[in-house]
Amino acid sequence: MDRRNELNHSYTNPRVFDAVNDVAKMIHELDPNHPVTTALEAFKPGAVADALARAPELDFLSFQLYGNLFTLAERIQSAGFTKPFMVTEWGTIGYWEMEKTPWRAPVELTSSEKATSSCADGARCSPRSRASCSARTSSSGAGSRSARRRGSGWCSRAAS
Repeated sequence: MDRRNELNHSYTNPRVFDAVNDVAKMIHELDPNHPVTTALEAFKPGAVADALARAPELDFLSFQLYGNLFTLAERIQSAGFTKPFMVTEWGTIGYWEMEKTPWRAPVELTSSEKATSSCADGARCSPRSRASCSARTSSSGAGSRSARRRGSGWCSRAAS
């Protein structure tokens, strides 16, 4: 059983947000002085639309993002989303966002690469691609073990 805290991680039935609305309504009845939210995995317009349509008792939505954090503003704008929101979980690029080996295992960044993995310009960066990313990245060079493992020049715009 998948035990994630984001309702939209693997949902197939949008009625899950009906239950969220029922709980939010109950919370408002018991404590009208505090806002109520629910956490969504990333910013997925379909899930956001389901939550907004089916859970009007929510005061705002919360998003949990990692490698795609720096693209949130443009994704919100392109979707026409104008409601209040909060980023409630974020971090370095997650293993699920990494490329995979032929046997489908994620190729995870080293600890040093994680420390410099997100550039301010919204790109995913590693030390070996510092020429095309911000100056925040450190040096390990294209000859590093991780560069040979994943190929050099890895710096791509974060995607959902």
